[in-house]
Amino acid sequence: MSEGEYVTLGFYERDDLAEVVKHLRDSGEVSTLGLWGRSMGAATALLHGDRDPSIAGMVVDSSFSDLETLAWELVDTARKQGHSIPGIAVSAALSMVKGTVKKKAKLEFKDLKPIAHVDKCFIPVLFAHAQDDIFIQPHHSEDLHTKYAGEKKIVSMDGDHNTPRPQFFLDSAGIFIAQALQVPPELMLDPTNISMNRLPWHQARGGTRHPWACAACTFVNAGGELTCSVCGAFEPGTRQMVVDHYGEESYGGQEVYGASGSPVGPPAEPQDPWTCQACTFENISGASCQMCGTLKPAHDEDAAQDAGEPATEEANHESAPGHESPPIDAGESAEK
Repeated sequence: MSEGEYVTLGFYERDDLAEVVKHLRDSGEVSTLGLWGRSMGAATALLHGDRDPSIAGMVVDSSFSDLETLAWELVDTARKQGHSIPGIAVSAALSMVKGTVKKKAKLEFKDLKPIAHVDKCFIPVLFAHAQDDIFIQPHHSEDLHTKYAGEKKIVSMDGDHNTPRPQFFLDSAGIFIAQALQVPPELMLDPTNISMNRLPWHQARGGTRHPWACAACTFVNAGGELTCSVCGAFEPGTRQMVVDHYGEESYGGQEVYGASGSPVGPPAEPQDPWTCQACTFENISGASCQMCGTLKPAHDEDAAQDAGEPATEEANHESAPGHESPPIDAGESAEK
């Protein structure tokens, strides 16, 4: 990743985007990829798009076309609002800013010009802009749309740069992205039957794709089931997402559904609950953490007792002579 101290309005961020795209492709878990960016994110998508034609589609909301043009327009906006700014002062200030940016961020204003890239980009794109945007004016998207080489559409909507986007636009963009990514019908949500009580990825027809083995009882559950059909344990890595979505107490009082469409209640009564020292996840049972895989703290002690060896607290934290290892610190492990 680019890291660094400075935000570069898309110039180096496009390299971050390229790394994310590479990671997703290398994971083997995705097929088609799309980009949806707004403001600086939209500019980043355009700066990256001409060098990665395998991107299936882009939604580009309120991108600037040329940073230097944008800078002068912001000065004009300030003048219209009653500020007196001499042109010679603006030129001097802009020259100083350019020099500082080049020295510190290794970036020149002339390189931040998405419109110089769009005539070489053939990814299907949906441009969008709010009509009352005085920060990045609508003509930026219009100019980008005019010069864009590939399949293109443009949508205008009420509002300004930071206005929440209207539902008609979100629906249009969702349909555009679904078509561009060629999402199979069985993975699409049914727009007439979307439940706020179910996680989105568990509402797609057929649920998740792969069966999963319960970490608590080892039963192999059908793909899409949120909890184990035998013991009620959550699918590994899923419980925290459910808690975040529904709340800690009984999932916020809402029902949670499995792939079959029938509601599943809270997990079965825990037989041997324990808290993971590494990630603080509360497991209902089992010898290892369902979230991160760390062994249960008492697991080694039980093994020692089964072997007829004395088990003490010190024995859990000491190894053979000459090879000492410090006790595990829960906070330190979580950071790692």
